[in-house]
Amino acid sequence: MKRNKKITLESKIGDLYKNSKALYTKNSSKLLLNGKKHNYFAYEFASRNDYVLLFINFGSEQEEKFDLGMEYYGYYKLAYDNTINNFSEKLYDTRNKKVHNKTMALQFDLEPNQALVFKRMKGI
Repeated sequence: MKRNKKITLESKIGDLYKNSKALYTKNSSKLLLNGKKHNYFAYEFASRNDYVLLFINFGSEQEEKFDLGMEYYGYYKLAYDNTINNFSEKLYDTRNKKVHNKTMALQFDLEPNQALVFKRMKGI
């Protein structure tokens, strides 16, 4: 008899990690935004067929339509948002805009003390 697996935040984070080779294989990780001016930090983790973006706002600033300069064009799924303490299926796409010394940007709303994880989607 199979037991129903209880889906918890910890199990979802574990699944995100297992399904994101960029986080645990030999990859390229890069600091995109260093937080010197505000309290924003952004890290990208990239492997051959996988890309994960981690964005952290350690400050108390709230900003609608925040633009983050990006390395890779495409669609990004908001995989985790700590302000709602849950995973999401919301999609964002990059657009042409020069910001943070990059030629494209990902736009999202920024909340105080927020941590976001975006996963680049293939084939959309």
